[in-house]
Amino acid sequence: MKRAALLVSFGSLALIGCGSDAGSDDEPTPAETVKAFNPPPPAEGYTRIVAPVMKDIAPGQDVMHCQYVFAPVDRDLDILDMDGFQSAMGHHAVAYATTADVPTGSTAPCGMEENLPGGFLGGVGGEGGGGVDLPEGVAFRLPKGNAIMLNTHFLNVGDEPVDGETVLDVKFAEVDPNRKVASLFANVAFGFNIPAHSAHAAATECTFPKDMEFILFNNHMHDYGVTAKTEIVRSDGKVELVHEDPIWTYEMQFRSTYTQWSLEQPLKLAEGDILRTHCEWNNQTAEAIGFPREMCVGVGFFISDGSTSPVCGSGAWIER
Repeated sequence: MKRAALLVSFGSLALIGCGSDAGSDDEPTPAETVKAFNPPPPAEGYTRIVAPVMKDIAPGQDVMHCQYVFAPVDRDLDILDMDGFQSAMGHHAVAYATTADVPTGSTAPCGMEENLPGGFLGGVGGEGGGGVDLPEGVAFRLPKGNAIMLNTHFLNVGDEPVDGETVLDVKFAEVDPNRKVASLFANVAFGFNIPAHSAHAAATECTFPKDMEFILFNNHMHDYGVTAKTEIVRSDGKVELVHEDPIWTYEMQFRSTYTQWSLEQPLKLAEGDILRTHCEWNNQTAEAIGFPREMCVGVGFFISDGSTSPVCGSGAWIER
């Protein structure tokens, strides 16, 4: 794959309409932009989506907004590639399909219902799958009638208030019946608490309610991660390593390395198999840290029937 950004590029395909034509002048663009944020123009064949500015993020503030950035589409579309940029203090922007009846251009802190979005479409940053290259012939799918919502995260570690802005460049294409559809799965640990000035470990286990075939997998932590490992406990008790990060670095939260399997020989998890993600941290601060300031997540991409992206949160399977 040529691009280091999320997803896969298939070459020069024409942009496709979304309600009105994708990439047309009808798509809303915020009237203001963040000073000194000047991302390069989108590559040829890409639609630029400009998210509303998140204003006055105070020093130390950790802000996550749900931003409705693209109107519902009038037919199924494939997303072949996605690149993007955030202004200073940006941590991630993850694009999801949604049928929520919310005006395009809206932005506000995410509500409980919005934490269970539809299918994953791409993004930037660690939670956005930064560093992913899907195999040739695989794409994400935006279903007919769905809009695009961004889960956008800024963390101001500076001394002055900042405004946050995100742009995503998306390569749309007509659906090809020969393409496989990928979706995202996350095995997430909640409820952990890392004491101040202390090392700490936590793990989460997920029992799979159905068979699934994975083509990519990695682990995700934030600033204070030390090591992480995800493994499978088969129904016969056999343990298999899925992905291990023996040394976690700060940069890996934004762009990490994935273990990859082919379409012909994917990693198969069967109903009843247990997926276990184990994380260790070293909290060097004077305050205890929990989720979501720190995370312990096993992140995988699987071959989907086009349904939503499931989450297994501390052992509870969540899908809609």
